[in-house]
This record gives sequence, C-alpha cells and structure tokens, in this order.
Amino acid sequence: MRSRIELAAAFVVVLAIAGCASSATASPSASPAVAASPVKTMEAAIPTAAPTSTPTARLAARLIVLADGVEGGTGLWSLDSGGRWMALGATPGATALGRTPNGIVVASGHELDRRPASDLGHAGTVTSLKWSGAAPAAPVVAIDSSPAGKLAMATSDEHTLNYWLAASDGTVTAMTSAPTQSFSPLVAWLAESRVLALSTDNQQISRLVDVNLSTHSIETSNAVLGATTFDVSRDGKSVAVATEKTVYAESVAAVLSGAQPQQIAALADSQIVWALSMDAAGTQVYVLAATEAADGTINSFHEFGYARQGSSWTKVLDSPAPFAKVVAQVCLA
Repeated sequence: MRSRIELAAAFVVVLAIAGCASSATASPSASPAVAASPVKTMEAAIPTAAPTSTPTARLAARLIVLADGVEGGTGLWSLDSGGRWMALGATPGATALGRTPNGIVVASGHELDRRPASDLGHAGTVTSLKWSGAAPAAPVVAIDSSPAGKLAMATSDEHTLNYWLAASDGTVTAMTSAPTQSFSPLVAWLAESRVLALSTDNQQISRLVDVNLSTHSIETSNAVLGATTFDVSRDGKSVAVATEKTVYAESVAAVLSGAQPQQIAALADSQIVWALSMDAAGTQVYVLAATEAADGTINSFHEFGYARQGSSWTKVLDSPAPFAKVVAQVCLA
C-alpha cells in the first residue's frame, strides 16, 4: 500500500498537520501498514449534495472538525445530529485539535487555545508552551487532554516524531518510553497515567500501544494489525480503531488483551478511513471517509455516523463534507 508520504504527494499540497492515514487491511489480522511520515493533508472537490441521515435514529454527540473552507483558510466546523454543517470561525495556522474536559484545545505554533464547548467560535484561554530545552521545529500535530487537564501531544514533520506532556501552565516535558515510529502520531488518554498511541515494529506493522507514564513502559496490542487511526471514549473504557477499509469498536481492556474487536463498518472499495471520533460513552462513532480515485487522488469526503443499538452497530448518518483539507476531528459529549 501507499505510505503517508505518497498519499501527501497525491493530494498535491503538503502541510505539516496531523491526520489519520490508512493501511490496506480489512480485518484485525490484516496485512501490515507501511510506516511513513506523519504528515497528512488532502485536497478534494467540495460536495454539493445535501446531507442525509436515517429518520429512525440520530447521533446525540456533536462533531467538531478542524479543516479548510472557513473564511478562506483553516477553521472549525460543527456537525449536528441531523447532518448539518456549520462554520464556527477561522483558526489561522492551526495544526492540531483535541478534546478537553469542557471543550476543545487548538494548537497553533507554540500556543494552545482552550475553548469552552459553549463558545467554540472565539479564542478562549491561550497558553504559550514552555519547553525545557530548545522548542521542536516540527509542529504540534496531535493533542488530547486527560480528565485532570494534562495534555498529551505529538510533534512531527517528515523527519521527526516526538511525544510530549504539557501541564496546564504550558510547561512541556518529554514523554518517556513513547513510540519512536508511528503510522499516524495520534494520542488519547486512557487514564491519568496511561496514553494510547500507534506504533510500528521492525516489520512495519502498525498496532495500538498502551504507554504507561508511571512505569515508563509500553504494552502492544495484537488485536488489530495495520491499525491506522483510533479514538477513545472520555472514560477511557471504549476504543474505536480502523484499518484502511474497516472500523471496529470494543472495550479498551479487550483490545489491549488481544481479543478480536467487533466490526462496526466496512467502507466501499473506493473509500478509505481518514479519521475516527468516538463519543463520551463509547456508543457512537463518527467515521470520516475519503473517496479515492484510481490515480490515488481524493475526490470527496463523507462523514458517517454509527450508533450502538443493543449488541450491534447501525449507520445513522451519511453527510457529505463541505471542506477539502482536514487537520483533525473530535467528538464532544
């Protein structure tokens, strides 16, 4: 399969931003993903079709996407439960988007902008990052907040990948025992001392890893080989994880023990999974799918929504996206 570098070249414009690439797999025991630069961006024709969703079920969670198409540049989009998109406001220079206990955090340069869920369209509390040594040249491309407000971050470009922890005052320390190579530099808190990430082994196989910040150790899950993107519920108990074509959801404990997760979606042949977002309770999953042409270019995006109903998952949302380049997305509530 193509690496992230090859994907970026196919999308014409390469920015140092985070995202979710993919592997050529469709089951937990699928073929390995090829590790590559964590840079990912895209260009596509903006769709004109109206959003659609089933009349019998709705997604209660709110999706926030950092993408282009807002006031001529990068900004925040909101997707409601009926599949309607709304531009919230521009965020020039933003390179990462993450959740906080009461809203979101946007990274731009070496500044973090924490915004409450009640006012996402305006700058909130802005904090400058304070590095113990020289600040990395690579941008912040992934970020997530623990329930107590500590931030886990990844900085990356074509040449470097590093993981960090940031206190509420912006003081940054290196994350010890972090992955040294990842298909996508994603981070998500499982608990105050544990972070979930992706790591590739010497065979270039991408897997989920549990980074224990207390013991400075890493445990690797073999549940999904060729994992390319994931997200975790706010309580740290459920995880959604995807390969190139297939999306799974299961309890974190089961996945980390190596148990096969439940498949909740399989995309069409022309589509690839670009990003995942899970709601707070682990019962709803947003899947950003990119439609890929034969020459590898991206033509359009759709946001699919899946809700757990009993022991199964049902697609309840299919909404064409109004943007052409995506940085990241998060699920609120």
